[in-house]
Amino acid sequence: MERRRSVTAVAALLLLLVGVACGAPAGDGASDGETDEPAAAPTTAPATTVPGPRPTSDLADRVEPLDSARYDPAEHEAATRTVTGLSLPVIGVDGAPVEPVGVEPNGEMEIPPAEEVGWYRFGAAPGESGSAVLAAHIAYDG
Repeated sequence: MERRRSVTAVAALLLLLVGVACGAPAGDGASDGETDEPAAAPTTAPATTVPGPRPTSDLADRVEPLDSARYDPAEHEAATRTVTGLSLPVIGVDGAPVEPVGVEPNGEMEIPPAEEVGWYRFGAAPGESGSAVLAAHIAYDG
C-alpha cells in the first residue's frame, strides 16, 4: 500500500510539473522585454542629400540605342544551310516541305501555309550554333 501511494505521489508531482512548465510563462515579463506599453515606432533621420544622376562610363557614351523602326531584315543574309524537309513520325508528319520565312511588315514572323513548315531564315539553321526556329500547323479533326 505504501508503494502505491509513492507511485501516485510521484505521478501527481510529475503532472503538476508538466502543467506548470507548459502553462506558465517563463518569467514575469519584465526581464524578457514584454510590457503592457506599445513599442515606440523607429525613427529615421531625413535624407540630407538628393540623389543625382548616375555617372556614365565611356561605354555608355559609345553605345547607340537600338531603333527597331530602322531594322530591315532584307539587309541580313539568310543562313547558308538549306533545310528541305521535316519528319515527326510521332504526330504523323513525314517529309513536310520546309520553306524559308521572314518577317511580315508589322514585324511578326511570317506564318507558312498549312501544308508547309516555315524556317525563320534570319536565325540559325538546324545544325548550326544557336536556336533554329520552325513554325507549322497541325490540322486535327476531332
